[in-house]
Amino acid sequence: MRRLACRFLDFFGISGKGRDEPILRTRRLGSAIIPGTVSNRMTFADLGLSEDLLKAVSEAGYTQPTDIQREAIPPVLMMKDIIGIAQTGTGKTAAFLLPLLQTLKYAQGEAPRGLVLAPTKELVVQIHQEALKFASYTDLRIVAFYGGGGPKKQIEEIADGVDLIVSTPGRFLEIYSRGHVETK
Repeated sequence: MRRLACRFLDFFGISGKGRDEPILRTRRLGSAIIPGTVSNRMTFADLGLSEDLLKAVSEAGYTQPTDIQREAIPPVLMMKDIIGIAQTGTGKTAAFLLPLLQTLKYAQGEAPRGLVLAPTKELVVQIHQEALKFASYTDLRIVAFYGGGGPKKQIEEIADGVDLIVSTPGRFLEIYSRGHVETK
């Protein structure tokens, strides 16, 4: 299985020309994707998303992709490793979740095929809710792991199989080290 690395970061208080646009870097290409090179008139359908995802995106109230989504989704769908930097509220979560969900497509096997790590419980909950919303027309099994209580309920959630785990690093390592998560 090919591993894909996407890192999306917020930036705060950066001034200077062009800082309102997303900054994208790819390891494979070794160069920056110049912001604004993708048409502003692009739609989510133009990005190559499945009908199931397009229906969920529309129901979520999204009408057009944001800059970070237009710039990030195509290279992620081409399995390029990227780093995306954009301000809070610009759609970074959808920029990495939509191509991830597109790649996973449908429930398969018992072992997870996707992993999203986030630093806080609050961010894990937010990403998990967005993933469930975007995957509402698929049969993907998506679970969230985070601390604040015992891991028993979270372990039970993956007993029948899981496709995507959204987790804090500590809770993932705890459940993984107990042998409840198989990675390939």
